[in-house]
Amino acid sequence: MKNYGAIILSCAVLLILPIIAGAQDYTRIKGEIREKADKTPSALMDDPGKLAKYLTKDLSQDWLKAYSIYYWVATNLDYDLSMARKGGTFTEAKELIDYALENKKGVCQHYAELFNYLAKQSGLESLVITGYTRQNNNINDIPHAWNAIRINEQWYLFDPTWGSGYIRNGRVYDEYTEKWFMKMPSDMIRSHMPFDPLFQFLNSPLSHYDFYEGRKNGYSVKYEDVDQAIHTHLALEEEQQLLSAVERMKSSGIINDMILKEANNYIERINTKRHNQQVDVHNQAVQLFNEAVSLFNEYIAAKNKQFREEAYSDDHIAETFNTIYSKTMSARSLFSMVKPADREFNKYMEENLERLSELIARLEKEEDFLKAYFSTDERNRMRLFR
Repeated sequence: MKNYGAIILSCAVLLILPIIAGAQDYTRIKGEIREKADKTPSALMDDPGKLAKYLTKDLSQDWLKAYSIYYWVATNLDYDLSMARKGGTFTEAKELIDYALENKKGVCQHYAELFNYLAKQSGLESLVITGYTRQNNNINDIPHAWNAIRINEQWYLFDPTWGSGYIRNGRVYDEYTEKWFMKMPSDMIRSHMPFDPLFQFLNSPLSHYDFYEGRKNGYSVKYEDVDQAIHTHLALEEEQQLLSAVERMKSSGIINDMILKEANNYIERINTKRHNQQVDVHNQAVQLFNEAVSLFNEYIAAKNKQFREEAYSDDHIAETFNTIYSKTMSARSLFSMVKPADREFNKYMEENLERLSELIARLEKEEDFLKAYFSTDERNRMRLFR
């Protein structure tokens, strides 16, 4: 990428590539990949899975698959400067991917999520990394997103957004570059700082203070094997991933609004997840309660007919009542696990617990009735209904 004192689009270790056969073959294969990518059928824009298959077909090496995807994303999306200034309203990766393919434009999140999806669909171990950047010795105040792919047991970094061009004097210039293709972590950290220091992919990661000051020495947290640390982190449940990421952000230094916003976003996601889990348990309880009420109403309707219908044998009555009781007690157990965190949810809980108590009281009365009913000779049962 030429340096015009320009701002690279946002939201020297020698790279040794696998030997193919020779420099000429290497250049030829990359040229063939670019030529094929440039001829991508427009119909594939509606199906990113088929797009990934098209871009990586007959490519046996992972770095060549990554190259094809990097080239296609960097050259087929236009950077939307107005969106970058306003900020987007996307909440899910699918929204970002669909928007990028439909409109062929976006900001760093669109580039990174589309790259990640295509890579995963091609069988690559890929991640989206979020953070912020340094350009021309200045820290950018807009968050950024880029990618990581594990190739031959080594993590490499990719920035298809910066690979697509640059901004100068408030204007976007399309200029494809491979400078941001398959970067070593020790090289990428000069310009790209992840919010979560684990995703520097360095055994001695920098703190946010180190990055601001341009220091190269890592802070107190060190990893014997960062690859294993990442593997362990990715194996955690989502909530544990978010909690551990927030702790790493704190220990690395929350020194700007971008880091603070990301940490708060993680905390909000944790709280939302916990709330949704509570809602799920509550809804399971409500479903069981409603099933119990429905069966109880059927039972009362049959009782009002003095169980004269042929289907209501003693065994059937006992089985029905036991099912009602079981569902009611299961509902009560689930309700006891719910700890509402907001007033509206608590109101629903109180109403449902009141209805549950009423049903339990009714069941206790019916249990007494059925004990008498089953212990009474059939010829004398009619008097129990008076």
